[in-house]
Amino acid sequence: MPRENKINRMIFSITLVLVIILSSTVVFAQEFTDVPDDHWASGYISKINALKVITGYSDETFRPDKNITNLEAIVSITRLFEIDGEDTNKIIEKYKGFIDEINLPDWAKEGIAIALEINLDSEDNLREKLSNESSENVKKVDVCKYIVKAMKLEEEVDNKILVSLPFKDNNEIEPKDAAYIEVLIEKGIINKSGDAEGNFNPDSPVSRAVMSKMLSMAYDHMFIYQKLNISFDEDENNLEENNNNTDEDKENFTITGTITGVLKAGDMMNLRILKDNGEEQLYQVLSNTKTILDGKEISTFNIVAGVILEAVVTDDYDILSINATSVEEEVSGELVSVITGTKNLVVIKNDNNEEIPRMTIDEVDVYINGQAGSLGDLKQGDTLSLKIKNDNVIKIIAESKIREYTGILTTVDFDNMPIIEFKDSYENIKRFDLDDNVTIIRNGEKVDFIDLRIGDEIHLTTEYDDVTMIEANVVRTETNGIINSIIIANTSKIVVANDNGEETTYLLCSNANIKIEDKHKNIYDLRLGHQVNLELESNVIVKLEAKQVEQEFKYMGEMIYKNEASNVIMIKTVDGENILINLTKGTSIIDVSGLKKSISSLKVGDELLVVSTSDGVTLIGKNIIIMQKGELD
Repeated sequence: MPRENKINRMIFSITLVLVIILSSTVVFAQEFTDVPDDHWASGYISKINALKVITGYSDETFRPDKNITNLEAIVSITRLFEIDGEDTNKIIEKYKGFIDEINLPDWAKEGIAIALEINLDSEDNLREKLSNESSENVKKVDVCKYIVKAMKLEEEVDNKILVSLPFKDNNEIEPKDAAYIEVLIEKGIINKSGDAEGNFNPDSPVSRAVMSKMLSMAYDHMFIYQKLNISFDEDENNLEENNNNTDEDKENFTITGTITGVLKAGDMMNLRILKDNGEEQLYQVLSNTKTILDGKEISTFNIVAGVILEAVVTDDYDILSINATSVEEEVSGELVSVITGTKNLVVIKNDNNEEIPRMTIDEVDVYINGQAGSLGDLKQGDTLSLKIKNDNVIKIIAESKIREYTGILTTVDFDNMPIIEFKDSYENIKRFDLDDNVTIIRNGEKVDFIDLRIGDEIHLTTEYDDVTMIEANVVRTETNGIINSIIIANTSKIVVANDNGEETTYLLCSNANIKIEDKHKNIYDLRLGHQVNLELESNVIVKLEAKQVEQEFKYMGEMIYKNEASNVIMIKTVDGENILINLTKGTSIIDVSGLKKSISSLKVGDELLVVSTSDGVTLIGKNIIIMQKGELD
């Protein structure tokens, strides 16, 4: 192996171990009186203090909530770099004129010189920020830009064409700054959820605790992505000896957890793994690491964040083998936007009004209202259910924000909250509540809810299942049956039974054409039992032709009243209904033995079986059978 490669390998290995040691989640001993062990930033603060990037105060405090100034922010970022002392002196000398011009304190001179040397900012910008404002708090957005430049990620920023940040206050973020922020989100340095309200707050100050976390995570990435100039005292023989250690010499053990980050640098790759015991570690992938995903062997370079795994590792953080399982989840929300490009992005808004961007696979399955569709068919406001596998959307099930239905109106109910039901072409019944904001058009004219008629053909538009418009048209039909009920009122109704005995209630138009036995009549001339042919507009009778049809009615009950002078009797049926029967000379009265009887032989309390006919108004007794004489006889 060439010496240069050996040294690069050793530099990377030592750097990796250093990163692991400094970025692990073990509890550090308390170093500052105002940073308890359970402080959310305790680990980051300990690490950054150990690296002498941001140090504490002489009174053994760190002051984590104190805001960091422009000058402090720039200097602390430059301390991420380890530069040879001789080179540092040359850099300071190079920018001595500028440093003297803006009258910097001694502790900041080296940092500002390095900032200029690595193009962290320009002389003009620094002159403006530091000449009179060195004590002003640094803005969060400026820290983001500085860190991206320090990590040498400007190329990734330049390659950002479409940027969609998941924050509510995106309108406060300058378009030219958005790409810097998105790069840091992708690296895990910025929380994509924002603050408690989902905002990024680009102009807000940055506390020392937050700065410690950002620089700690940036440091990890810089050692993986950038080959920093780190010197070592080991001679070549020691490097050879260390490099010749084989995997057989290392102690192997198994870990389980979840991959939280995939870090690649050329042909080198590292996985950040959150272990089941709560510790997060960085492990190095070897050239011969065997990787199984969902039962199939794959190249380790194709592994992605989000999978759960069981891995065999060594005690110096090398991965020998991986057995991983994909993780699937589902999230739902309202579609904010679809961004297409080299990679397609779907942005949804969840119940907490947080915008969540999700990358899709190239051939994502899309179903809209149960039908196959495409990303281009989705509309802002649609309700989406996303099936996600390893952080990529593989399936989208969408319900349109705007939906349309067509059918025949079957129910109009406005006794309480207005409700309609209609039957679609598949005989499915749809039911919707209406509110005052619904626009209703019938036969081309705007009308009120009460003007809708059962039988109308309707086209209904909804927004999230709330009805916004109903377009109704009259349907002209014909039907026939027997009149079972007549209701005379401001809006008269007639109940008609068909051949199967099924009853339907129809409204009677005030100027309906009514004929009985081919003679023009009105509603008062109609009788129960009339055979009718109806011409309808929806469920409104506009023409009625009737014929008298004799119908027989049978009643069983106890006689409770008799008037021989009027030739009437009244019986109380077994259902508790009182029925008045008119008797005529043709009425036949017999007992159970078949003997003929007269009306005078009928007594209150007799059990009677009465067969009668109707003229539409009264019941005429046809046959009466005395089933049992009453106790009064």
